[in-house]
Amino acid sequence: MSEYSSEDPPQMKRFVLPLVGDLQNIQEGEEMVRVPGSLASAMKVKNNQDGTYISLVGADIGEPGFDMPQINERHTGKPYRYVYGTGGYDRGYFRNSVCKVDVETGRSLKWQGNEYQYLSEPTFVSAPDAVDEDDGVILSSVADVRKDSPDFLLVLNARTMEELGRAEIDGQLPNSLHGVFLPEKH
Repeated sequence: MSEYSSEDPPQMKRFVLPLVGDLQNIQEGEEMVRVPGSLASAMKVKNNQDGTYISLVGADIGEPGFDMPQINERHTGKPYRYVYGTGGYDRGYFRNSVCKVDVETGRSLKWQGNEYQYLSEPTFVSAPDAVDEDDGVILSSVADVRKDSPDFLLVLNARTMEELGRAEIDGQLPNSLHGVFLPEKH
């Protein structure tokens, strides 16, 4: 289906993945991973058809419509609290927006464009002297399809999601879902 379906919108989910070497020593039906405040589940299950396996159940986080999640790269493989993403172009809470979701509380902040603006996947750029996980900026290219409206690079405060600025371009920006930030190499 090429249109947004209100019956099955994109939904961010958290999964817990147990790191076990030997499934034999795990008690059947016992929770294998606990994350405070999360309803995500991982349990050892055994049945006659599939044998023994780990059953994962995800927990919904935030509002439906969130897509293309990104985190602060410094937190890859480590605990993190904030996820940045974008919304669909048709309908939903995150429509035509760049968003920040707190995975602990489900609270979200967003910068929302208008119906003629299409945003790329956001990129988090950490402040050089960052202390907090959300200390930095979010970059997203924005294609505006109106005839005399410029396309631009959007710069947002990653903590507040307030616009810090935009760099308009003279010409059309290719409307791409994915964005790329290439830091200057010295």
